[in-house]
Amino acid sequence: MCKPSCCPGNRHTGGGLAVLAVLAIVILAAAARPAARAALDALHAALIITAITIATLSGLAVLTAAALVIRRARRARLTVSARPPTVTPVRAGVPVTGRTPLALPPPQLARCQHAGPDPELVAQIVAAVLRGRDD
Repeated sequence: MCKPSCCPGNRHTGGGLAVLAVLAIVILAAAARPAARAALDALHAALIITAITIATLSGLAVLTAAALVIRRARRARLTVSARPPTVTPVRAGVPVTGRTPLALPPPQLARCQHAGPDPELVAQIVAAVLRGRDD
């Protein structure tokens, strides 16, 4: 068989090129293995550093929240104890009808209302009205 003039060499010279390509891939893979291992080690270190940072920030957030809750509780307790005791207002007049069993006459009712929160004076007025004295 005659070879065309445009093709130099014989027909089987392409096989050596394939072997060279496979050899080059093996050499590159062998050279890239340490670089890939170094990249994986760097990624692992970055992930560990990120996890430690996130854990530290989370711990600080929890401590800050706990400090704020404690501070608010102490402030609330201090403001409650610093306030003067509250006095429950006495109702100035309770409507008294004729059907109320202990209805006081208007002068004694006015004296009781004027006595305010003094229970002893109110008790004396009520006792006097019950005994029949009209002071």
